[in-house]
Amino acid sequence: MVDLTNAVYTYVKKAVLSVCPAALVVKPFQNQSTQFPYVTVQNVDFPEIEHTLDYGERKYSFTCQIEIYTKGGTAETTAMKIRSAIADSLENDLHMKCEFSGTMQNVSDTTIYRYVMRYSCRYDAYRNKIYS
Repeated sequence: MVDLTNAVYTYVKKAVLSVCPAALVVKPFQNQSTQFPYVTVQNVDFPEIEHTLDYGERKYSFTCQIEIYTKGGTAETTAMKIRSAIADSLENDLHMKCEFSGTMQNVSDTTIYRYVMRYSCRYDAYRNKIYS
């Protein structure tokens, strides 16, 4: 079975660094110092949605969440550039569907701009294919 979280992380990191080389792209629980822009990629849900009677051909629904944190006078503009690069990569290369994309209030530090994206796809483990 393909590790979809790592596959998505690789695509997101490449997309982010193409528009913002100074950004830090991490998975949750990695011990990293924070620098801005800061992008996290995490698996939200991965339930089995279908299988054959002998459990041979399994299909899954995969959802991941990407959070973009930026700071400073160009925080919103930088976040939108990063968002566009991620959307192009996940939608065109991995054929994932955007379930949610929007600004989230960051109550713990209002100087940090936070943008959240949630993407999903279906995964056929038997054929090793991602589809929408």
